[in-house]
Amino acid sequence: MKTILIVEDDAIIALDLKSMLQRFSFDAAGPLSRGEDVMPFMDSRRVDLVLMDILLDGSIDGIEAASRVMSLYDVPVVFTTAQSDDMTIKRASEVSPYGFIVKPYNDREIYGTIRSVLVRHSYEKTVRQSEMRERKANRALRVASSAGRAILRSDTEEAYLDRLCRTVVEEGDFYGVWIGYSGAGAN
Repeated sequence: MKTILIVEDDAIIALDLKSMLQRFSFDAAGPLSRGEDVMPFMDSRRVDLVLMDILLDGSIDGIEAASRVMSLYDVPVVFTTAQSDDMTIKRASEVSPYGFIVKPYNDREIYGTIRSVLVRHSYEKTVRQSEMRERKANRALRVASSAGRAILRSDTEEAYLDRLCRTVVEEGDFYGVWIGYSGAGAN
């Protein structure tokens, strides 16, 4: 069951959203009414998506809270707002939310948006993980290739180990390398 966090300072809207999400078989977490309560909540519970009002009680508005959620937790945020003026939408767009739902909204709009955002975020996460695996594999190939060249260009074991260490640090993006000998074969 996917957990959707509701961040909404209007109690009636928050309860309506919670009821709606439960009817769609989501785990409706919250509601929270202040932006500064979002990060402690996220630290304590797994959340799959946040429905975030832009204007919130407290010192952190929904836009700032959304920015933190997306950067710290890799969780998609959909803004729910009655504020649809150009300035608000422009400012909110700068944090790259996964969507906007302008109040008043209906059940199908909420459900369709949540489903499409969850699928998109899952796809994007899979792509990022695949790209990371590809970068690691390419890095390993570069190190192996350079290590092969180092063996061909070295006259002594010491020169080879020096080139190998430099290769691992420079091509492999490591901070340092240590090579040691074990047991009876040590010089």
